[in-house]
Amino acid sequence: MHGLSMRSGWLVAGVAGFAAATASADVALTIQASSSFGAGSFQVSTDDGVTLPDGTFIWVLSSPVQIVDSGNGATIASVLFGSLMFTTSGNVSHSFVVQAGNADTNFSLGSGIVSTPNIANPLGRASAGVTLTDTNGNGATLTGLQAGGTMYEAYYDAGAVFANLISGPFGFGTPFDSRTTSDEYPAGAGNFAAFAGPLSEMGIQWAFRLTANDSAGGTSVFVVIPTPAAGATLLVGAGLLSGRRRR
Repeated sequence: MHGLSMRSGWLVAGVAGFAAATASADVALTIQASSSFGAGSFQVSTDDGVTLPDGTFIWVLSSPVQIVDSGNGATIASVLFGSLMFTTSGNVSHSFVVQAGNADTNFSLGSGIVSTPNIANPLGRASAGVTLTDTNGNGATLTGLQAGGTMYEAYYDAGAVFANLISGPFGFGTPFDSRTTSDEYPAGAGNFAAFAGPLSEMGIQWAFRLTANDSAGGTSVFVVIPTPAAGATLLVGAGLLSGRRRR
């Protein structure tokens, strides 16, 4: 066992053609793409990466892959780069570069659920950044498909949300430009926020719409630690209510 299971019940709002993820203890990452040309997906198994003796899982995409519609064979999008690292002690790190096909494309990139030791009083921190590049000279736009129009979600037990990051839409009209934006919770370098309850599993998911033929690259990290000894500085998670936080 790799301490990993699939999150059940997540669905990208407004994305037609996306099927619910199939439960599997071996799926580490699922990338889905949907456009007017159809829908397809790419999955990473724990067998595709390396699991270290301490339980740390590491995967890096060896070469670009195309996501195609299984029915008509049309190319929906390309995954140009990808990596995933998770530890059973409480860390999920992910990076990617995707490119839309010849139509505006909806993307969902979600980790499996990573099991951790039961942490009674956890503290967490999440940060994410994205770079958007116009490849065809007509500008580029990313539109978030997570809660509140955000692009990234860090979640934990039973789908409770720790943070929704990077509000959209994010874009520009300058031809052949490339721009970057980022977000974090809680604000401030090195700060951690308290959860509303205990934790035993965690995961992450990106969801956004990318304009035709343009590319987007993202990086993110979600880390959980037990409450430190008395006297250590921390932020209590203002804005957390019943384990859910919406930005």
